[in-house]
Amino acid sequence: MSEAAKGYAWHSNASMPFHAIGFTCELARDQEAFTRHWIGFAKGDITVRGGLPKSMWIASDAPDEDQKLRELPDSFVAGDFFIVSQKMAFVLQSFNLGSSALLQVEMLKKHRKERFDGNFYMFHVTEKKTAFLPGQSENYDK
Repeated sequence: MSEAAKGYAWHSNASMPFHAIGFTCELARDQEAFTRHWIGFAKGDITVRGGLPKSMWIASDAPDEDQKLRELPDSFVAGDFFIVSQKMAFVLQSFNLGSSALLQVEMLKKHRKERFDGNFYMFHVTEKKTAFLPGQSENYDK
């Protein structure tokens, strides 16, 4: 860390291209189960992990996705879940994720016979930071 960065907490709300891709999964066939798992997932409940999808595929009502996608991006939303590539997972694993987890998920093309190249992970974020302690922070704009 540079001398200039010591003692500072950096925060960014940088905008980056975020891809939402029309994937679906077996869980989506049961709307009640999907909703229950999604709410638990969004709240950071680790007990829902066993019921989360192990594979996802391009939805049949997403007509051009297979043709547009030669490869998947390093981070994207698929069926309301945040998915990251092996490269992104490697970066994330360099941090203390606490009880958050990277859960391997197979990403398939529409006909469900061919995988997209690479390994992918559902990023289940369970850690929540809801406080800023100005009395314990230095050099911030008031």
